[in-house]
Amino acid sequence: MTEPQQFLDLSVPADQEVGTYAKLLAIWHTEDEFTLDFAVRQPPQQATAADGGTELPVPARVVSRVKVPPGQVSSRSSRPSMTT
Repeated sequence: MTEPQQFLDLSVPADQEVGTYAKLLAIWHTEDEFTLDFAVRQPPQQATAADGGTELPVPARVVSRVKVPPGQVSSRSSRPSMTT
């Protein structure tokens, strides 16, 4: 007889069901963790560059930051599963 497959049965607390709107995702990592910054962009603001030229920075405000250990990051897309 085979062992039943384990899988995560995720539930979302009621106060988080609506979620947080983000239009931008920045991902960076160190040896110890991956950081996912979810952000919303603000309108561009024209500015003068140090060399006298014009630049157009686009400000972004992080609305949520999630940190995960490298072992939880996978390059494949599938149903969440538990590792034993």
